Amino acid sequence: DHNANTGAYIDELEKSDKITFTEKERSQLTDILQERGKILSDLIKQLNNKLNLSINIELNQQQVQIISDNLQTKLKQQSFWVKSNSQIDFDWFKSFFQLAGFQVSEINKKINFSNWRDSLLSAGLLIMLLLALTAFILRQKEKIKQKLTQINNQLKMVNTDSQWNTPKAIVWTLVLCLPTTLLFLSSLVLVTYICFQDSTEVWTWNLKMTGYWLYFAFMLAMLRPNGIAYRHFNMPQQSNERFRRILKRSVWVVALLVNTSIFTNLDMGVSYDVIGQTMTIIVLVVTVFIVAPGFRQAISTYQHEKGSRTYFLSLVRIVLLLAPVVLIILIALGYYYTSLIIIEHLLSTYFAIMTWIVVRNVVYRGFMVTSRRLANRRLKEKLEEAQARATENSEQNSETDDIVVDLPQTEGLAISKIKDQVLKITDFLLWTILFGLLYWVWSDLVTVAYYLEGVTLWQQNVTIGSNTTVESITLLNLLIAIVILVVTYVLIRNLGGLLEAAVFSHVKLSQGTPYTMTTLLTYLIIAFGAAFAFSTLGMSWSKLQWLFAALSVGLGFGMQEIFANFISGIIILFERPVRIGDVITIGEFSGTVSKIRIRATTLVDFDGKEVIVPNKAFVTERLVNWALSNSTTRVIIRVGVAYGSDLELVRTLLLQAAYENDKVLKDPIPRAYFLNFGASTLDHELRVYVDQILDRNPTIDFLNRRINQLFAENNIMIAFNQLDVFIKNNITHEEIKLGETIELKKN
Repeated sequence: DHNANTGAYIDELEKSDKITFTEKERSQLTDILQERGKILSDLIKQLNNKLNLSINIELNQQQVQIISDNLQTKLKQQSFWVKSNSQIDFDWFKSFFQLAGFQVSEINKKINFSNWRDSLLSAGLLIMLLLALTAFILRQKEKIKQKLTQINNQLKMVNTDSQWNTPKAIVWTLVLCLPTTLLFLSSLVLVTYICFQDSTEVWTWNLKMTGYWLYFAFMLAMLRPNGIAYRHFNMPQQSNERFRRILKRSVWVVALLVNTSIFTNLDMGVSYDVIGQTMTIIVLVVTVFIVAPGFRQAISTYQHEKGSRTYFLSLVRIVLLLAPVVLIILIALGYYYTSLIIIEHLLSTYFAIMTWIVVRNVVYRGFMVTSRRLANRRLKEKLEEAQARATENSEQNSETDDIVVDLPQTEGLAISKIKDQVLKITDFLLWTILFGLLYWVWSDLVTVAYYLEGVTLWQQNVTIGSNTTVESITLLNLLIAIVILVVTYVLIRNLGGLLEAAVFSHVKLSQGTPYTMTTLLTYLIIAFGAAFAFSTLGMSWSKLQWLFAALSVGLGFGMQEIFANFISGIIILFERPVRIGDVITIGEFSGTVSKIRIRATTLVDFDGKEVIVPNKAFVTERLVNWALSNSTTRVIIRVGVAYGSDLELVRTLLLQAAYENDKVLKDPIPRAYFLNFGASTLDHELRVYVDQILDRNPTIDFLNRRINQLFAENNIMIAFNQLDVFIKNNITHEEIKLGETIELKKN
């Protein structure tokens, strides 16, 4: 086939070039073409071999990279949980000066003043450029301040305010912060070019420090008097001043904590970094006694002036209190590398939260401006419509002097409802972004926790079908179980407030329903939290059910009353014969239900005393609930008048007293009845209805006083039992009435 192809190629060549080869030429040309084809085949084989070799090398490189990454992860996990330095004790203090001297000598080796002339031109040009930009901004400083003043003045009026005013103010405030930032960068450039032979090695550090300077300068500018925080975000001025004062102190704390890595990256490594340890401990002590208390006071002032407390700020206060103390203890125990990692993440969290707060306030203000402008436009439209209608009416009725403009409020309410809904959705999205940022900051430490999976606490046999395997319970399982229990505790402690803010304040529910829902959800959260925690520790329901069954039988006999009260409490929560706030009577006790617990229910009687009633009594005994389905109750006033009184006038006066009381319902109407001929009275009853239980006693008091007043004014005598005592003299047969004798003695 190859010879045929060669001959065909030669024939084609003769036709295209119009020549004829001799036999000798054809033979030579055939040999050359065959040799060329063989060489080409060999080259293709060699290329295929090289390609296969390259693929194998690439695969091996990927495997090496995977192994290297796994080793790096493993080393990072292990180094986080083991001591990197010796603990701070007497030996540490003995070796401090020697190790510190070694570190100082290493720093001196990196500083080189011999080559500063070589970099003088480039450093000078860069510094001149930065200074020129600084001078330009300083020349425009007054104009920029005027722009900020103009923006602040526009905030006062709805027509001139805009969503873009706050972003504009932020941009101009950043521009005003640039001169000091550029001067700071110029000084860093000058120092690095003079002190270091290769200044490009510290350029990253220069830019990092400059970024921190600009960030804090901007935050301080926002918190200054009449700044963005006060004018745009409506933050109280006193709390702004406190935050600004404490933020100035925290600048140096952050700067020192960031720069502790300088000593760690020396040739001696982190294990002998005594200067970094000392500096970090000093900074943390300053944080504990100066910075953290200042932040806590500023947060308290802010919450007091705002008149509300938030779980987020409370959590920040707890972190400010505990984090520095925990870090000092870790460094003292020798976990210096661990402390540096945690400090790095805490600083990132600090900047993320501060930035999020600014963005959140900007978004909130944008929505508030939009809602104000929308409400103002709707109000103008309604006002114009009302004025037009009033003008038409005034033309039709020229005798009318005053025109009353009645503006409907439905549109305002609709706008307010829309604003609340939009703010809720926006708040949810913003909190989701914050949690995403925090997860991004701390995500690398999540893998560190998996190192604890290698620390086995105990082992147990697990049977799945017919197979039995050994399951190890590790320190990671214990940590996860503790986290689950802590989260469960936090949820049940704050469930009432969360439900009130998220559900109950926006949905109208019947009396006692929020408490029932909160209690039942608390029981469910406790059950699921305990189940997940025990399951994490290898205690599944299949292993615990027999224990629970045995305990249930034993405790059922020994503590049957407690179990009966517990089941009765669940029945009360589901059946709801009583609710929080109901006025009830059970046995000889009456009062308002204040708490429904697992074992007993608490009543507050009318003397303010708390009465603890076992839940079983509400299920087994007769119960009077004065406000279960209807809080309307009847009040009966009984009064007896003397014989000979005008009965129609008595009825009229009783009904008059009832209708004069605002708390007496008109439906059902008050009724007065003459019910009985007594021994010395004509017995009447006034029957009225009141809407609330709390209205009963005030209504009774008012009716008694008013009836007595009306009867006295109309000469209606309220009859009463009277006892006359006579003293008889058996000798003279004289009788003296006791009342007359007393009158004689008085005379």
